Amino acid sequence: MKEKSYLTLIACIGALGGFLFGYDTGMIGGALIFIDAKLHISTFEKSVLVGCLPLGALISAALSGRSADFFGRKTILMYAAFGFLFATLLLAFSQNLAQIILGRFLLGWAIGITSYVAPLYLSEIAPTELRGKSIMHNGIAIVSGQLVSLFIVYKLLDFASWRLIFTIGLIPAITFMAGVFILPESPRWLIKHGQTEKAKKLIHKIHNKYNVECEVASIKQSLKLKDPKVTLFNDSKMRGLLYMGIALGVIQQLFGMNALIYYGPELFSHVGFKTPNAGILATIIIASINLIGTVSVYRIINLVDRRQLLLTGSIIATLSMVVLGESVGDINGIISQLVALLAACSFVVGYSISIGSLFWILIAEIFPLHFRGHAMSISTAFQWAAQFVLAMSFLAVFHNYGPEWTFWGYSVVCFAGYFYFYLKVPETRGKSLEEIEYELAL
Repeated sequence: MKEKSYLTLIACIGALGGFLFGYDTGMIGGALIFIDAKLHISTFEKSVLVGCLPLGALISAALSGRSADFFGRKTILMYAAFGFLFATLLLAFSQNLAQIILGRFLLGWAIGITSYVAPLYLSEIAPTELRGKSIMHNGIAIVSGQLVSLFIVYKLLDFASWRLIFTIGLIPAITFMAGVFILPESPRWLIKHGQTEKAKKLIHKIHNKYNVECEVASIKQSLKLKDPKVTLFNDSKMRGLLYMGIALGVIQQLFGMNALIYYGPELFSHVGFKTPNAGILATIIIASINLIGTVSVYRIINLVDRRQLLLTGSIIATLSMVVLGESVGDINGIISQLVALLAACSFVVGYSISIGSLFWILIAEIFPLHFRGHAMSISTAFQWAAQFVLAMSFLAVFHNYGPEWTFWGYSVVCFAGYFYFYLKVPETRGKSLEEIEYELAL
């Protein structure tokens, strides 16, 4: 029981980065209301303000992967924690649009690193039977951060201050920075870098295993199997796994969930929720459903196959987007408004039980130890690139082509995702990272 409590503590501290990820992405939908009221920004400037965060995340994720493999998971998380604190301070004292954009970009830089290093770290620190739940701490933290940020925006409507919204983000930022210092390093990274005795003590402390030597031998064996001539790019199997990680990240974003979070208040104002209170409240409902769905996955992640969740959720998301597109195209009263909200909630259920939660788990499982940090950073960079495209294009597509065609477009992506999951994604439940590596990469 003591060992499980220690693992839970580690998982919660590691997941604080996910909470900041969720808080800093979720706040902007409501903060835009206050920024627009004060600075009177254009539609393009709104898109830039939203898009600068995923752009920063894209750059940092793309550039930091080798660093995570070389310097260690904990060290890179410490740098990200400092980035969160510095960027949040800049936003708290921002005076104009340029400062807000810079602060959001720097937040994106920190989020881009944390978004893949946190699940990477949690996957390597946990025993096989608890790995899914350990990584899910990060997913729950992300959606919890989004929900908390929206709730805070709702409560601060009367103050109409974006600086106050940003300033509250200092609380989790400081907590995360303090917590990272007490995290141990990943035992797999320690073994890879010759610190076997330190890794043995950590494995025994966390896993409560008497036969630590067996697990250490398995990790060392996976390292010996690597051909020194093989890189992430010159081997067809490695490239195939990398393409899978990239595809999962792009599909996750093009499902359209973040469009509902980033632009929720504006979207719901179109379907009849005219006041800021009503639009934010509707977005809070969406975020609450997302949290419920993610927690549900946490409860069953060790009982249900990953593929089954992906396939079921993608079908629910597809049908929901079709209904949402039809309902928002003909808003003529409370019934159509209610149908639109219910369809959006149904979509969120499908998203949260499938690619929304499982992207972070799968990319932490499918890559071999030698390339895990680098491959996860590239996969996450493409995920952020897709999110950047979504953030920059949503309003233009929404206003130029209409809401119905916008959401029908997302339904096509959801349906295409179903076929990709069915044809390409392997089952990883119940297997150690070394077993998955042997099956997929050798």
